[in-house]
Amino acid sequence: MKNSFFSSIRSKFIAIFVILGVIPLIIVGYFAYKSASNALLLQTREQLGNLADKTAQQIDTFFEVIEKDINLLSNFPFIQLSFLQFEFCQKLDTAKRLVEEYEKTNQYYKRIHLINLQGRSILTIPQNNKERDSNKNPELFNTHDWFNAIS
Repeated sequence: MKNSFFSSIRSKFIAIFVILGVIPLIIVGYFAYKSASNALLLQTREQLGNLADKTAQQIDTFFEVIEKDINLLSNFPFIQLSFLQFEFCQKLDTAKRLVEEYEKTNQYYKRIHLINLQGRSILTIPQNNKERDSNKNPELFNTHDWFNAIS
């Protein structure tokens, strides 16, 4: 009889321990997991949004700088003079030297072309080997869609 009483109390104690200890622990653990998961998701979204904003600002700044440079180069007197020199079959040494200096000090440009209204390249900095060999046949840009769209 003592044995059955003890086992009954023991079973009740284990049941109470499970009900008052383990089940609340599981419930609190579940809600803590959900809360941490949501917080991490919100933080990740915020960081990705900030990254996208900063990238967009950098791209905008890049294109603003490029646009200013293009306007600056197109309005330089030596550039305008080079088109006259080209029309009168004169050498473009001064314009070439100045554009080379500009290209070396500017990180954004791989190559600078001076193109007349007919789409003919009159000066390219830096020239590749193919262009050096064929100066008599300069590259024509009037076959490109972007040139036709702006001309």
